[in-house]
Formats: sequence, C-alpha cells, structure tokens
Amino acid sequence: MNKKGFTLIEIMIVVAIIALLAAIAIPNFVKYRNRARIGACGANLIQIARAYESYMMENDVEVTSDTGVTATQLSSRLVGPTNYLKKWPNCATGGTYSLTINGTTQVPTSYCSTSGHPSATAAGTQ
Repeated sequence: MNKKGFTLIEIMIVVAIIALLAAIAIPNFVKYRNRARIGACGANLIQIARAYESYMMENDVEVTSDTGVTATQLSSRLVGPTNYLKKWPNCATGGTYSLTINGTTQVPTSYCSTSGHPSATAAGTQ
C-alpha cells in the first residue's frame, strides 16, 4: 500500500525539536527584554538630568539650594509650558524617578527606585 503522510515517530521528533528550540529561545528573550528595559530607564534618567541642567542654567538656580528635589517638584518644573520635557517619562518596570545633588561635585544625578537600574547625570549613565 502506498499511503501518504507522517508517522507518529516523525511527528514526535518534530515536536521535540520545537520544544528544545523554545527552551533555548525563551530564557534569552526574557534576558534581552530585561536588558532593554534597563537601557530605556537609563535613557530616561539621562533625559531628566539634562532637562534639569537646562532648567538650572536658564533660571540661574544654585545647585546647593535645590537639594532633595522630589519627583513631583521636578515634573512641575520641567514638564508643561517650560518645554524641557514634553511629558514625564515612566520607568518600564514601574519604578519612580528622583533627582539629588551631589554635594562634592554639585552635579544633579537622577535615580530610579527599581534596584539594578543605573543612575545618570547629564553626561550619561553611571
């Protein structure tokens, strides 16, 4: 008899190969997705630090007088009619952004509340 089709063994081998490829691909996908989220967070932090430095320069704000600025104060200063930022950025993992002034170098540094995310100055991530 000349029957066309696949045997059960052939189908099981194909399913096993697909499962093996999925077992390799899915953890790598998760790792790269997390790395991309951290990179996006770093870019947001740089954007906030640069906008804040622009705000400080244009409004003659002394660095030492602006220590401990909260995210709410920042967003009201940088977003809206000032156009330093079009909208306040959001962390991809749900963290919140804050900004502090380093007393030694007097450079504004932005931080994310999610652990493992970089901090950033206007010059870049740290």
